[in-house]
Amino acid sequence: MSRRDSTTEDGANNLLQVDSESGDFIELPGGTVTAYQSSLFQRLRLRDGINFDQINRSLDPLRNRQAIFSSGEAAGASGSFFFFSHDRRFIVKTISSEEHKFLIRILPNLYRYFLEQPNSLIARPYGVFSIKMPGYNEVTLMLMANTLRFHKPENITRVYDIKGSSINRKVKNVSKSSTTLKDTNFLEN
Repeated sequence: MSRRDSTTEDGANNLLQVDSESGDFIELPGGTVTAYQSSLFQRLRLRDGINFDQINRSLDPLRNRQAIFSSGEAAGASGSFFFFSHDRRFIVKTISSEEHKFLIRILPNLYRYFLEQPNSLIARPYGVFSIKMPGYNEVTLMLMANTLRFHKPENITRVYDIKGSSINRKVKNVSKSSTTLKDTNFLEN
């Protein structure tokens, strides 16, 4: 077992907070969790006032049980699994190895962008973790901020998921105002 102890932003000892591009891991009963670029993700979280206690409360398995089990209903065209935390503060999403490599490669520039544009509505990534368990394929998860956190959500009339493409980027038969629309819907509206 390979591990490095370190201290989190809230002073607690945490085995996942290590700085490595390739990732360091901790073996847990039933599997292994690898954290990537922990130091840079930690700096992003600190800039946004996010600590591990907040993440732990938001991602409490009992409180998120329903969101996790119904997450298949929200799966995107990419087939990724994702869910919103029970308090709608965070999004947990599976990512492919290509997306993982791309994110790690652009992370330093993305971090600088968020320093220069603190009010950006681009979702901030707060961590990337790979989970290995015997008998299952390895899964890579990204933890990110939910950018839709407004003081008066009743004032929101439309929500868009903009990717910068018009290929397969239209929601048809919109039935309710809470439906997340796409690029072509945005251009048409």
